[in-house]
Amino acid sequence: MTTTFHWVRHGPTHAKSFVGWRDVPADLSDTAKLKRLQGLLPTTAILVSSDLSRCSATADTLHGTRIADDKRLREFDFGDWDGVAF
Repeated sequence: MTTTFHWVRHGPTHAKSFVGWRDVPADLSDTAKLKRLQGLLPTTAILVSSDLSRCSATADTLHGTRIADDKRLREFDFGDWDGVAF
């Protein structure tokens, strides 16, 4: 049996700065783009995301079986740089 991983990045944020562990929401208003993404993923997918709302909310829009969010899947912790503009 082969396992295939499909890595999906969360929906876009409007932050113009480093966003690591800050809980910045995703903009999921582009429903056409989300439908295209769904078309690329198997309907039997098992979905897991980090516990940040932008990731969890993105995963919630996709079809498949959701399992508990996992804090270990968070992005980089930018520390003092989190929220600093480029």
